[in-house]
Amino acid sequence: MSSEIKPGAAWRAVVAEADFETFSSAFSDTVRLEMSAIDKPIVGAERLRRYFDASRSMFDGLAFTKESVSHERTYLEWEGRFQGRSISGTTILVRNDAGLIDRIQIYQRPLEQVIAFSTALSGRLADQNPPDHSRMRHESNKALVIKALDTLFNKRDYATAEKYWSPDYVQHSALIAQGREGLFALARSLPHTLVYEHGVIVAEGDYVMVHGRYSGNGRSAALVAVDIVRVENGVLTEHWDVLQDEVTQMASASGLPMFGDAFPNAKTGSD
Repeated sequence: MSSEIKPGAAWRAVVAEADFETFSSAFSDTVRLEMSAIDKPIVGAERLRRYFDASRSMFDGLAFTKESVSHERTYLEWEGRFQGRSISGTTILVRNDAGLIDRIQIYQRPLEQVIAFSTALSGRLADQNPPDHSRMRHESNKALVIKALDTLFNKRDYATAEKYWSPDYVQHSALIAQGREGLFALARSLPHTLVYEHGVIVAEGDYVMVHGRYSGNGRSAALVAVDIVRVENGVLTEHWDVLQDEVTQMASASGLPMFGDAFPNAKTGSD
């Protein structure tokens, strides 16, 4: 018996993964699907999962016939049947420097089958359960915001951070200059002792609100913040904040910490 791995086996395993966290770990945060049968790209792992859930049973049969790899690209050729007629195509997977799938391109043929597939797909996507879709989108957006803040403020990895913020980023904070450049300039000006921690995080629609603390900032007190961001197409696009100096227990009228379970050290303003 031949032990040769069949073409497309690894890709089939990714698409068939039942656990969303495991499924999404194969992709970059800004993964993008472009294909002949859709009029605009599908961006983000959550929306990608929605597409595969809708399309997985549409084919009468589908087999990958050839697989080749060239640098960061994997080329998969496939043949199948849709609504009783032949359909074939090529799937191209493009990986980033970390080895995660960052872009998917699917080209189908012939044209009449592409049109038929597009029409059927639109109906299936519309019939999917909206509550499940919303929950997955909210969880994906929350994870994106936490990863973005950690990358920028804790890791100071500006090149990677650019992938998480839109180049057209809109800033509403009175303390930060406009745009992505203004935010990154602020981050570069902060001492390397700064640490960002997140606490409670909630999401509604395209908005994420996270309660956090910026300590080790060179000031006498840490800053406790509520950052509100709008997420669009898998990137942070707009920001508002509310900031307060963190106080010690002696200065607290409520007698409870502003962030977490413990008060800051009265001398340094940090735990």
